[in-house]
Amino acid sequence: MGSDSVMVGNGEYLPITHTGATSRASTSGNLILNDVLVCPKIAKPLLSVS
Repeated sequence: MGSDSVMVGNGEYLPITHTGATSRASTSGNLILNDVLVCPKIAKPLLSVS
């Protein structure tokens, strides 16, 4: 599969339907998140930061 999908733990590839930016409220103000990948078929919300 190409870069338009995410591989999950069971080896299955799930499609990325959108990319973009968003913000989330935090105790120190709004946290801006860039390069967000939207993968609606993932069963649980996931936030991964490197």
